[in-house]
Order: sequence, then structure tokens, then C-alpha cells
Amino acid sequence: MDAHNRQLLLLKIVIGAAWVDDTLAPVEQQYLRGLLRQNHLADNLELQSLLNHPVPLPETERWIVDYLAGATLDQRSQLSASIHNLIMADSQISAAEQSLMADFHELLEQIQVRPDAAPGLVKTLGQLFKQVLHKA
Repeated sequence: MDAHNRQLLLLKIVIGAAWVDDTLAPVEQQYLRGLLRQNHLADNLELQSLLNHPVPLPETERWIVDYLAGATLDQRSQLSASIHNLIMADSQISAAEQSLMADFHELLEQIQVRPDAAPGLVKTLGQLFKQVLHKA
């Protein structure tokens, strides 16, 4: 997957994650629109459509699996940070958002990282994320 399509997929995942609780709070909309502008994709019709209509959770989960397949440790970290920033945007973490993050980290642990990456870094990242979610 080329860099542009990987970035597009990352943004789709983040938008899908925003819809996991079936609402898109104004602060989440603001964060997502800023993210699209930052990535020079504010006019992308597909992403605009996703902002305006709820994304089914199974679709977001498929995107996550597609993204993680062949992703480097840095790309996994970027996805994790992007979802975390979104969830923290409204300073409220719903049960659905917590569940999505738990599923995401479980998936990170199950998908093998590149052989040359340090074994355990993904698992550690997942554990740190879970600690942050439980403190909120």
C-alpha cells in the first residue's frame, strides 16, 4: 500500500473510531476536520461523507485489520496515537470507545510485527494505552 492510501486509510479509521459511540461530538468534528486539513484532504469527498454519516463498527474494524497488515511499528504507533488523540478530544471516554481501544490493542498484540522490530514494543504500547484509558 502506498503512503497516500495508507494515510487515507488511517484517517478513515480515526473517523470510524469517532462514530463508535454513535455520535460525533462538535469537538470531535472539529478535531477531525483539523486532521483532514493538516493532511491536505479536507476536500476529499469520501472522508467528508464519513464525517456526515455514522460508520458501522465492523467497517472500522476491517479498516484496522487492513491497515495493520504489513504496517511498520511506526505506522502502528501513528494509528494508536491518532485514535488516542481523537478519544481525548472531548475529554470523555465512553464505554464503546474503551471497548474499541481494548479490541485495537488486542489486535496489535495478535498481528506479528516485522521480524526486525523489537518484540514486545507493540504489546507495551497497548498496555500503556489501556492504563491511560482506565485512569480517565
